Amino acid sequence: SFDGEETERLRRQSVLRTEVLPSLAFTAVREAKSSGLTPADLWEIAKIYPDDYDVLSICAGLYQAYQDLLIDREYLDYDEMIAGALRVMADPTARKLWQQQVFAVFEDEAQDSSPLQEKLLRQLAATPDDARSISTLNLIRVGDPNQAINSTFTPADPKYFREFCQECSDLATPDLPRLERME
Repeated sequence: SFDGEETERLRRQSVLRTEVLPSLAFTAVREAKSSGLTPADLWEIAKIYPDDYDVLSICAGLYQAYQDLLIDREYLDYDEMIAGALRVMADPTARKLWQQQVFAVFEDEAQDSSPLQEKLLRQLAATPDDARSISTLNLIRVGDPNQAINSTFTPADPKYFREFCQECSDLATPDLPRLERME
């Protein structure tokens, strides 16, 4: 006998398992990792901003499960490689060593950089003595915010490139040309 109600329930369960949860996991992990958040950070945010469906807690659980799988299988994903490089750069001795070995950093398609990528580039391009000032960065970034495509696939946002351009423009002095958009 055909039970339309039971069939619909099974269909919804299938869609949840095969489409909704994998999509949520992919988005949550990608966004959180590229923003430098850990599963524990998401758990804390979920406590601060509770909602009726507990979405952030679900995302934190999916993220933790993903991290556990990476560890169990001894895998690294792309965001983990960047986060690992940032952990190395957090050590002042290691950071100084790498900064002394890197003359300059050249980045193409800068509009497609994520927050973690930009942080790593800035640290590598900084002089060991002054890692905070934009004026001491040996960093050349090329990009066009109007061609930002990676924000569809990653947490990249052209706003970071625009902010960098604004910082550089703010530094311009009469004897240095201001940044201008080339057509």
